[in-house]
Amino acid sequence: MADTCYLEIVDVQRPFPIAVDAGESRTMYSINFTAISDGEVNEWEEDLIRLCQAAMPPVPLVLNTDTLIGRRKPWPSGEGPFHRFIDTSGLGAELSHSGDVQENLGAQVVVIGRDEDAARARALAIWRALKIVRNTTVTSP
Repeated sequence: MADTCYLEIVDVQRPFPIAVDAGESRTMYSINFTAISDGEVNEWEEDLIRLCQAAMPPVPLVLNTDTLIGRRKPWPSGEGPFHRFIDTSGLGAELSHSGDVQENLGAQVVVIGRDEDAARARALAIWRALKIVRNTTVTSP
């Protein structure tokens, strides 16, 4: 198991509609986050999903079923909502006064669904789960 400590995860803006999936008429919402970790991060997108799953109330995300990582896999067919977590990079890493590495991270979360209200509600749930995370450790399996 690997632990990653996030000093903070902060939202850049509330979820907002960015497009309609032309093939299936599904509305897309986007949310962007920045973060600072206390150490190196190897599973950034996966950690965001874990934080959503552990939130109160939990956001029901199932990796490789309704939730994707990165840009390469196509959206699933169907009603949704479906979710995509994308590493958008961040500023360069920094060293703390004690010589520890602090990584600056960025992520975009896209939520897509045919029912616009359901897609918006899910985007808001993800935003609320992640918008202000401070001094939180995530354990990877």
